[in-house]
Amino acid sequence: MSQFQGNVGACYMLENAKKLLNDFRRIESPDIELISIKIMRNSPALILGNCYRPPSDFQFSSRFYDSLEKVWLKHRNMLLVGDFNSDYFRSYVGVKSHTGRKLEDILQQFNYSIMNDKNQPTRVTSDTQTLIDFVITSTPEIIKGTIKTTELGISDHKFVLATIWSKIKRPPLKIVRARTFKRFDQAAFLKDIENAP
Repeated sequence: MSQFQGNVGACYMLENAKKLLNDFRRIESPDIELISIKIMRNSPALILGNCYRPPSDFQFSSRFYDSLEKVWLKHRNMLLVGDFNSDYFRSYVGVKSHTGRKLEDILQQFNYSIMNDKNQPTRVTSDTQTLIDFVITSTPEIIKGTIKTTELGISDHKFVLATIWSKIKRPPLKIVRARTFKRFDQAAFLKDIENAP
């Protein structure tokens, strides 16, 4: 059971899930809410993760960096979603929050990109508009189309939808030339060898 009180959810739907899901584990850090699955699409694998940063966690950046580094050393393809509580909204003259800048610095070190529209908030209250729910990836080309947000009415957070390319590429056709010995006649073979020049 987690020591954290935040609610984070992720929904990922796959066809042929048994073929694709290889690993479901908690990334090696007991101090951060980050869970991932390893999807074996084609080479290389894709790590799909979900993360939550409690608003009062001011040590998150260093622990998040350590967790990303562990994943990055083994896997270059990662898609990370979640509530980072680090405002990245650029509606007020390009100014981001301090935690938003720290998060951006960490992601740049690993060559990750925030795929959200930086001008669309994901949390709207009567007083504020913030972009704190992110879709982050190391390979932007896996995102199919644009990131969409919509009001569900059950939370002050908008629903963030990202569609990824998940088709498994079949290996190229391989032509194998082989001889069959079903109708092998040893006597005829030996006769052919004796008569060879």
